[in-house]
Amino acid sequence: MANNHTSMIFTLLLSILIINIMSYFTVFKLEKQFEAYESVDIYNPNSLKDLRLQYAMNAEKLLSLGLNNQITYDLHITNVTGGHCTILGADKDPQSPKTQELYSNINGKLFVGMIPNEITINSMMQKAGRKDVDIMKIDIEEGEIKGLEPFIKEYSVCQILIELHGPPKVHLEMLQKMAKYNFRIFNVDPNPYCPGCCEYSMINENCMNQYGVVPLAVTVPISEY
Repeated sequence: MANNHTSMIFTLLLSILIINIMSYFTVFKLEKQFEAYESVDIYNPNSLKDLRLQYAMNAEKLLSLGLNNQITYDLHITNVTGGHCTILGADKDPQSPKTQELYSNINGKLFVGMIPNEITINSMMQKAGRKDVDIMKIDIEEGEIKGLEPFIKEYSVCQILIELHGPPKVHLEMLQKMAKYNFRIFNVDPNPYCPGCCEYSMINENCMNQYGVVPLAVTVPISEY
């Protein structure tokens, strides 16, 4: 058992290392492509920032799960898209009057309930009349383990920004599930304030052209189970 646990930790750490290396070269290759074909100065940080914002502006339908009255991301993405996006937000607890007012101002709709025990992501989509999602942010304290897969089975999602909680085995199993639905990792960000927590940014292979992504390698093997 100890050897299996050590092997799993090593596999996860190796995957994270490969992901970060691939992310660097993916961005480098993409930026060289822009330099060659779009006359973008890749050495000018402002030029690259503006270019990446152009791709973020393609996002119109967003999901933000696990608000906890912290909606900086929601406000930022609304600003980036020029206010033409619509956001569905959810949390296990009712949000403060201030958060409710801000959400109303950014064309957002709030749901209350613990996912997936009290409310499902699918039911939120049905009530909102949605069929797909451009960007999904999810941090629901382990609720994603049971709540996410039924959703991505039924609905089209381009990008998922997810924080996973637990030992390496839990992370690896969840990432393998995501790989089964054609999601690839493009960024990994460990949470320094939460041991066992890590944020993963993932994109669906079907949306890569839309966001100007150049795929290089599959970094998480699909589970055979």
